[in-house]
Amino acid sequence: MESQPPPLEGRRSPRPAIFGHKFFEFCDHHKDFSRLYTDGSKVVNQVAAAVVHGSVTKTTRLSNKSSIFRAELHAISLALAVIRRSKEENFYYFSDSVSSLEAISGFKLEIDIVQNIIKDYTHLANSGKTIILCWIPSHINTRGIERADTAAKSALSLPVTNMKLPARELLPCMSNFCLDE
Repeated sequence: MESQPPPLEGRRSPRPAIFGHKFFEFCDHHKDFSRLYTDGSKVVNQVAAAVVHGSVTKTTRLSNKSSIFRAELHAISLALAVIRRSKEENFYYFSDSVSSLEAISGFKLEIDIVQNIIKDYTHLANSGKTIILCWIPSHINTRGIERADTAAKSALSLPVTNMKLPARELLPCMSNFCLDE
């Protein structure tokens, strides 16, 4: 029986030690796949995203108005950019963000960044890349996940990247403003 990637469904996970063991067992059976790890981070109003692939780490500081959901999705976009430039063809992408993976698998096309991710993913798949998206709980003591977490937190001190945000991202700020008045 062939090993399967960690399940996307279900928000509860086994104890970290058990899941960590299963993760390493899974990776051991799929050595021909390269692994990418991403994370988003938000502290007060600072938001950032990161991807780790081997010795490569890419980070971005997002607008202060961005949500953690957007940061996690932006991290996936960063991962796809790394895959696009890679000569490797087989990838496992690991994220601890159930909501972002569900948005992608559910084709939530009303979310602009999800639409872009699906377009990029499709283009890469059509060019011969195999990309398998996997959910994994955070903080199970795997080097890649911890590196992505550290990189995302470090990126909070970077200058903000100039990017447009959809109006939906500004609703919490507007609500807070109205409540303060």
